Amino acid sequence: MAQSHLYAEGSAPFVEGSARLGVAGNTPDVHVRHKRLLWLVSIPVFIAANVLDASSSWGKPEANRVLQGTAGRFDGRSVALKFGIAGGMIAGEYSLIRMLKRDPASRDAALTASAWSNFVGAGVLSGAAIHNYRLSSNSVHTGQ
Repeated sequence: MAQSHLYAEGSAPFVEGSARLGVAGNTPDVHVRHKRLLWLVSIPVFIAANVLDASSSWGKPEANRVLQGTAGRFDGRSVALKFGIAGGMIAGEYSLIRMLKRDPASRDAALTASAWSNFVGAGVLSGAAIHNYRLSSNSVHTGQ
């Protein structure tokens, strides 16, 4: 009889509703860590896409007037601007996430939005790089 009393005593908080119910591995802390991990993974993906785009543009005419270097081409100045902008974006995300650390809902939203923004940006930049490489291969094949 004493043994059943121990079990009932241990489960009392669950019956009263004061204990946190949850599946192991599905606690809010784990959820936040997953969102943070998603954001942290998105950063090198975004940087890699910037590197790919810059390498595909090197020495070629640059359509983006902000990034145009000497004679309207993509050069060292263009790379510095491109990576300065990318670094500024990541620093802004970091600052926003730090600023919202006391408001879990807003912080989670900022982590998720920043991660997906980085992934979408990486997709756009990768598409631009593919376009640039196709232009390069077409000019080689056509003799231009």
